[in-house]
Amino acid sequence: MMSIFEKKNHLQKLKELELISTSIGAHHDYVQGGGGNTSVKLDDKLMAIKASGHILSDVTSDNAYAVVTYPEIVSFLQGTSGDDKSYGDFVSSNTVNAAKASMETGLHTILGAYVIHCHSTYSNLINCSKQSKQLFEQVVSSDLQALWIEYRAPGYHLSKLISDKVIAFEIEHGLKPNILFLQNHGLVISAASAQEALNLHARINEDLIQAFEIESYPEAKLKQDGAILLSDSSYLKQNLRKYSSELSYDFFSRAVFPDQRIYLQNNIAFSTKLENKINIDLKSNTIRYKTNEKEALAIEETLIALFFIINSIGEEDLNYISQESSQHLDNMDSEKYRKQVIGQ
Repeated sequence: MMSIFEKKNHLQKLKELELISTSIGAHHDYVQGGGGNTSVKLDDKLMAIKASGHILSDVTSDNAYAVVTYPEIVSFLQGTSGDDKSYGDFVSSNTVNAAKASMETGLHTILGAYVIHCHSTYSNLINCSKQSKQLFEQVVSSDLQALWIEYRAPGYHLSKLISDKVIAFEIEHGLKPNILFLQNHGLVISAASAQEALNLHARINEDLIQAFEIESYPEAKLKQDGAILLSDSSYLKQNLRKYSSELSYDFFSRAVFPDQRIYLQNNIAFSTKLENKINIDLKSNTIRYKTNEKEALAIEETLIALFFIINSIGEEDLNYISQESSQHLDNMDSEKYRKQVIGQ
């Protein structure tokens, strides 16, 4: 199957994939670490999508994307029920270059020519609330083709649900939705061109910033102390102090979005020493990282997103991912692979 993809025949669209990927990937209020993915339909058979394990800013016209035969994946999702393994194997068998396709490939195949899936913290102020659906209906403009999607784990179950919902929406409205709010997860934008996708993404996030009266978003910063990486975020230091009496392993493992579980679960020690990847000293409100800079920054961005959501929504109104769903995330091969790659 390798021979059916010739990069030179699709160079312009691959450059547009690079454009939307690096534009979104430059903002950690839109994506944290290796989260989020982008895609472009190269023709009526092939789709390029950010490869698993990469961050969006890695994507170029030459690198960090997988190419799949997407009509076959659309048919798979519209067929009989499956599971993460059969779905993952099917996506792999329909990948025509050497990269590993994202586990969220399915949701991209059934939408428009250009798709942006991000973990916008602003969208998650809706998605992670107990009143998520009501807030979506109040805040998102009625002139937009938008859908709210209840939580499913990333992978087959989310892609299958979105496929069913998109088909129903198209039957009712005569066109596909171009905006999806994913409960406890993120935002999906679909458009006919790269610039349209970027413009719609900017509009939605700006609308959310205004609706929630957000003045600024905290900066993620690391600093080197000899051989050790430390958090240099004043926002995190303030929140360690603010929540000091509540901080525990459970505080961080009760997930409100998947990447919180992926990056934080089993990685935290409350210690002045380097006992784990994330070492929190509550006496000095200091976070020390025992990992590479790429993973440390992903964790830093995830911690900021978590505290920002908690502070904006309020602890009493947070909608948590169920324990069963959290354990499902822990056991997903695709998530283990993503953690392994960013930790190298």
